[in-house]
Amino acid sequence: KALSVPATNIAVNVPNQVLGGYEVDLKGEPISIQSQVFTIASTTGSGVGLLTNVSLYDANGAVVAGPVDGVQTSTGANQTVTFTDTVTYPVGKHIYTLKGKVASGIGNGGTYIVSSTPSTQWTNITGQTTGNTISLSALSTAVTMNTMTVRAAALGLSISTQPVAQTVITGSQGFTYANLVLDASQSGEDVRLTSIPLAMTFATMVVTEVTTCQLFDGATSLNTGSNVVNPSGASDADQTFTFDQSLVVSKGIVKTLALKCNLASSVSASDTLSWGINAAPSITPTGVTSGNSVTETVTASAGQTMTVAASGSYTVVNDTALLYKMSQAGINGVELARLRFTAGASEDLYLTQIALELGNTASNSPADLLGQKVTLWNGTTQIGTAQFGTASADNATSTLLNPAPLVKAGESVVITVKGDLSAQNVIEGTPGAFLAITYDGDNVGVNGNYALGASSQSNISSGTTADVTTNGTRIFRVVPTIAITSSGGTLAAGSDLYKFTVTNPLNRDLIFQKFTMSVATTGGATNGFILYGDGIAFNSSTSTVNNETIIELRATGTSNAQIVSANSTKTYILKASTAVDTASVSETIALALLADTSFGSQANLMGTVTTVEAGSAATDNIIWSPFSTTTAVATAATQDNLDWVNGYGLPGFPSNSDFQIQTWVRPN
Repeated sequence: KALSVPATNIAVNVPNQVLGGYEVDLKGEPISIQSQVFTIASTTGSGVGLLTNVSLYDANGAVVAGPVDGVQTSTGANQTVTFTDTVTYPVGKHIYTLKGKVASGIGNGGTYIVSSTPSTQWTNITGQTTGNTISLSALSTAVTMNTMTVRAAALGLSISTQPVAQTVITGSQGFTYANLVLDASQSGEDVRLTSIPLAMTFATMVVTEVTTCQLFDGATSLNTGSNVVNPSGASDADQTFTFDQSLVVSKGIVKTLALKCNLASSVSASDTLSWGINAAPSITPTGVTSGNSVTETVTASAGQTMTVAASGSYTVVNDTALLYKMSQAGINGVELARLRFTAGASEDLYLTQIALELGNTASNSPADLLGQKVTLWNGTTQIGTAQFGTASADNATSTLLNPAPLVKAGESVVITVKGDLSAQNVIEGTPGAFLAITYDGDNVGVNGNYALGASSQSNISSGTTADVTTNGTRIFRVVPTIAITSSGGTLAAGSDLYKFTVTNPLNRDLIFQKFTMSVATTGGATNGFILYGDGIAFNSSTSTVNNETIIELRATGTSNAQIVSANSTKTYILKASTAVDTASVSETIALALLADTSFGSQANLMGTVTTVEAGSAATDNIIWSPFSTTTAVATAATQDNLDWVNGYGLPGFPSNSDFQIQTWVRPN
């Protein structure tokens, strides 16, 4: 049996209907067969439904035997077809198909099942190379082909449940109001249509406010030019769609046509309309081959109700996934902001223009951006640029590139703003500049914010009319990274209790004045600690803040342990300054390196060690200096330079919070 000749519906009184197919896989040499008999079982009664003009076709569509007519056998509804034309089968696999004309007497739903037994029904077989007589006695099992079912030409018409009832925006162009389903899955032949009447139901709107209605088969309009429908008449009246060319629905398939129209901007919000099909439309489908009229089956439906709404909307907020951070001067492609654009529920929209400005203008200037410009990104795709002026008060409007980002109704898109940072050295740059990009929400003029409604094609102003600030970044000549390298363990005398590394990525030294840790002990464990860098100790002092013991690890101002050399990593180790208690009790020490949770309140962008420490306990846990304009030297005098800052935003700390507490335990 040839699987490539599947069971299908066939029509009566139509020539060349597929009756069955088989595959021959021949080895050795070609063979010729002078006679082949095929038995056809049918659901018809005796003497009714005989096939005529039956031919055998090869895979190329060429007739290799026939035509012949069926002959009734003594077994009632069965008949045979005998080909006496010599058929030559080549070596290899080849598909053969029987086709013929079905008598009208078999009736709708009747079946034909073709079979043949080569050992008895294929005779006079000769090898074309050897001339030998070939026996097919081993092929004694009947080959039964797929069942063919007789069906009259048939067509079902209905309205799909898609699209669902939804909002349509005033002024929408080419909006899909309904999908018309044409079902020929049970048809015996292809069906032809020249027109279809559909009905538009509406409430209080004027019928002429819906225009340019067309049916689409995929991307192809079926009624163009003078056949475009501009509805008229009363609600629920048939509107006839006449096709430019006859529409053919192939048998065995279901075709879906999309009905699209334009909606005037004058339609009142909350009005409703739908497109459907009435119970008895005037339709004249015919069979493509037979030309017979087809009685269609119509499932009447008013279709899904579309509710008219004003044009769409959108809002903008700061996407908090991008935290405040430190950034190194002179670096390209730094993420400066992430803005989350959310469309209203009524309409998809395209972002076309975004207005930005510099925030914190007392702490930065456009000169902190290389070329005073930024780029905008949708994921990994650059979608636009924005150019600032030379003054801090200048804003920048970004016109987005095509294709503009699409924001689906009710969904969000995050737009990332990136920039190249200017260098800092002895003659340029502002150490500690706090650069923040603000969404200029109150800019609604020509250079302001707007999107394009995907349906209405109208410009939509942002629903966010106040500026949206972002977390920003603070820029230094060099920015170190901190990482923890210990993980707790068993407590013993002389244990290295806590290890962390500081990495300096730049060809310039930097210096630390202070680290701070929290400590909790149980069971009499030691409470004296010393921090070492290069084997040199920091001074330490202990205090209690909010019932938590705090260790301040402070350099004297003359220790080389403070300096992290250019392009290097230094490991700092916290040790116990007193012996571990030897009492037979369980003892634990829990330690965490503390982060700064906000920037200090000093008057300047950078401060002295004293002014940085003047802040709250949450803003002086770490004190360090990038030594932006001077050489990093560990002297007491350098503490008075206005080049010190706390650790807020240092890379390595998780979400600008403390490192996870690590615990050391000595069992009983």
